[in-house]
Amino acid sequence: MDKAIDKSMDFDRHRYSRLVQPYAHPDRIYFDVSFPSDFPRDNPAADAARMEWLEAWLRQRRLCATGHEVVQRRPFDFLEDNPAGYQERWEIRCIASPGT
Repeated sequence: MDKAIDKSMDFDRHRYSRLVQPYAHPDRIYFDVSFPSDFPRDNPAADAARMEWLEAWLRQRRLCATGHEVVQRRPFDFLEDNPAGYQERWEIRCIASPGT
């Protein structure tokens, strides 16, 4: 019996994105993404899905409890470490809570 794989809510997040905290720069957070045909680059619905993935990664890692912002979206540099072949790196900044 041929049974299709059931896709969990996190299947696409794990397949097309990752959250990176560089060891040498613990204050930095990077969100690396790919743009497959079902989540194209310039599609508002796909971009909303990527934002949901980012928020899920941050919750899972217990980061940015008081919010975050995407500081920059950029393609990977030619010599930048990217063995998984992600297409874009987003630089994320946590928003400090009031009074800190």
